[in-house]
Amino acid sequence: MNNRANEMIEAWDSHPQDWTQINLSDFSNKQAWFNYIQTLANDGYLVVSGWINNSITDGVRDSGHVTVIVPGNLEDMENSGNFGGRVPFTMDTGANMRETKQKLSLSYGKDKANNVVFYYYNR
Repeated sequence: MNNRANEMIEAWDSHPQDWTQINLSDFSNKQAWFNYIQTLANDGYLVVSGWINNSITDGVRDSGHVTVIVPGNLEDMENSGNFGGRVPFTMDTGANMRETKQKLSLSYGKDKANNVVFYYYNR
């Protein structure tokens, strides 16, 4: 089965007692949202991002993508035109993307930017 990332994201969403989604709609703008996401990681929370892939190949849903937001200085966050602001840092272990710290937009392509979700472990 090739869709474990999809399943992880669906599990976060279906277990609100453990995972809290960080919704853009709760912030005045994208930069405030990104700053909050980065600050949670800096404060020691497990913060994750994910993109669900709904494409199907040979009858099987293709894999999505998951990263972990890692600590980093807010002042060092870099701008991403695709994401519309200075973005958090991620650890990425996807295929051909093994990085311990890079900006979020390097983990997700332009076509995914508006569909990336963020959660933090709330226990």
